[in-house]
Formats: sequence, structure tokens, C-alpha cells
Amino acid sequence: MKNLNRVVILVLTISSLLISCKSKAPKNWIVNKWKLTDLQGRSVSEMGDSLKNIYLKSFVIEFNKEGKFTSNDHFAGTVTGKYSLSDDGKSLMTTNEGSEQTDTVKIESLTDKELVISKDAVKMICQPFK
Repeated sequence: MKNLNRVVILVLTISSLLISCKSKAPKNWIVNKWKLTDLQGRSVSEMGDSLKNIYLKSFVIEFNKEGKFTSNDHFAGTVTGKYSLSDDGKSLMTTNEGSEQTDTVKIESLTDKELVISKDAVKMICQPFK
């Protein structure tokens, strides 16, 4: 009977750990403030290092749990809008405030430590803003 109690307690403990970890599922990792750390691709090579460095120094985007985002960079200034993820978590759709046009980018990687998105031969690599 003591062994059965131990097994039940162990199963309940593991179950509660799994449930608490589920709240930080990969689709929830997008909810964060991200800083651009690298730009890659043919188009990036053509823009030159000085322009690339301006983006690297200034681009930050934040996604909140209510489905809204705010981005900021040297050229566009502050942009706000709504976002959503596809059911499979492989696409990020954004709509800027005041616009009806939705932009879709491919999510190549999404973890709690890195967000990699791409579109039109440009890859953006972001890490949590500190």
C-alpha cells in the first residue's frame, strides 16, 4: 500500500509539472520583447553593412498575450498592430494599426531564447531583449 501511495504521489507530481510547463508551450514563446541580432540573405548583402548595422542597433518588437505587437526601428519609428500565429506555429501574421493588409512571415525557429523569421530571401534572427 505504501508503494501504491508513492506511485500515486509521483504521478500527481509529474502531472502537475507537465500542466504547469504546458502554459509555456512554443506558441506562447512569441510573447516577449525581441531584439534583432542578425539579418541574413541576398537582399541583406546588397544593402551594405552600414544600413544593416542601423537595423541591428534599432529594431525591437514586442508581442503581448492579447495578440498585439509594437515594433520600433530607426526608419519606420514605432509601429503597432495585431498578430496571430498559424495553428501549426509556422507562420506569423501581422496587421499594422490602420491597415487592412495582413503580412505573413515564416517562423523558422521559435524558442524561449530565439525567434527566427523569414520572408522574401531575408532572415531575421532575434533574441529576448535585455
